[in-house]
Amino acid sequence: AQPNVQPVVLEGLITNLMDALLASKQFAEAVKLTQQMIGRDPGTERTLGGRIVNEAARLIDEEKKPNEARLLVEEAQKIAFDPKLYGAKLAELRARLQMPATQPVQ
Repeated sequence: AQPNVQPVVLEGLITNLMDALLASKQFAEAVKLTQQMIGRDPGTERTLGGRIVNEAARLIDEEKKPNEARLLVEEAQKIAFDPKLYGAKLAELRARLQMPATQPVQ
């Protein structure tokens, strides 16, 4: 049996885990976490998806690490993001990294 955890506490734990995965460059694990959480609660797409696309943009703009950004974007393409939320942002990041356009795996 799973313990009953208040949603706000769980959300904080999940975002902390996501931040740790992204900071440690564990992009595949970050994407898996996002996919699992969106499967449980589609509302988490906004929080976790935002962290992924913001980290990819930060890697390009602030860190000047396009190869790391490319790895993150490649992994993020596995998520079936709502086009209105992050689909367009991922497409923009792909274009900035000169990556071919792809469709998410369903």
